[in-house]
Amino acid sequence: MFNVWQLFEYVAYSFATNKLRSATIASHLSAIKFFHRISRGFELDTTHPVLACALKGAARSHADVGNQATVRRPLSWVMLLAGETLVPSWGTGGRVLWLALCASFCFLTRASELFAETRTRIHETYCLRRADVAFFCGKVQLVSARWSTADRVEVRFRGSKGDQMRKGVVLTRVRGGPPRPVGAGGNAVDLMIELMSCYLFLPSSAPLVAFGTGNGRWSMWTQQQATTALRAVVALAGVRAEEYALHSLRIGGATHLSAGGATPEVLQREGRWASDAYKAYVRSHGKDASWVANVLAQEGLSNGIQPGQGTEWGRVNPPQKIEGRK
Repeated sequence: MFNVWQLFEYVAYSFATNKLRSATIASHLSAIKFFHRISRGFELDTTHPVLACALKGAARSHADVGNQATVRRPLSWVMLLAGETLVPSWGTGGRVLWLALCASFCFLTRASELFAETRTRIHETYCLRRADVAFFCGKVQLVSARWSTADRVEVRFRGSKGDQMRKGVVLTRVRGGPPRPVGAGGNAVDLMIELMSCYLFLPSSAPLVAFGTGNGRWSMWTQQQATTALRAVVALAGVRAEEYALHSLRIGGATHLSAGGATPEVLQREGRWASDAYKAYVRSHGKDASWVANVLAQEGLSNGIQPGQGTEWGRVNPPQKIEGRK
């Protein structure tokens, strides 16, 4: 069983010999902690000050070395809607792919929760399946023939990167008005109804973003294919596509919620973050920039009073003459 100093040696070895970055080493420590919790029932102290200092030292040493990590930019809902024009070029299942990108934005999903790692491999727990989606009208769960009358949709996440104990969580989206197409004012409920309705013959165990390929067979989109499609979407907006990846959908959804006035509690819940990591996903947006610029330009807010004026801290006195000195 590890003690703090053994973990410290592991951090030092990972940094000095394997040339790993601080964030990577920290993720390895989390994995070690999780393994001991599950298999041994023992909670390792991976936040010990000795380990914290070692990780900070590794971070400082790597601060100016090599290529800096790519900063993923947030995708906007407007970009996604414009990308609908590309659907025909994506071939069979193209509509499912576009709807999946939109769903990722609306539910702040991680890549492994919607898309396959390869054409034959998905994450057994994290990847959403058709059985994880349910439509309701009031308290009644609806069958497929009545999905169009739904007033809300519930999506069950059986586990995630932030829920490795598989406790699960359900996110709800409510329809605020009459049914509408996704590209014409429809919200997350309309989106999920269309996504689930594309290939109704699929079994409930099939991945949510599976699509039919003929003769009762089906396939699904991989993370690599989805990334390529997403970059084609953002290219329509004339921006640098390489600065966007599937995580841009999660970042964009969080930023959009923040711009709409979501509280920190709402952001953390909807993004299923177990810590305050959600703060790194909320990027500056036009609404914030406009508010800051307007406030800073309003002279009337201070009424001409300078900071500290009229207080002890703001009092400026001439230096006093000390007796006995010339």
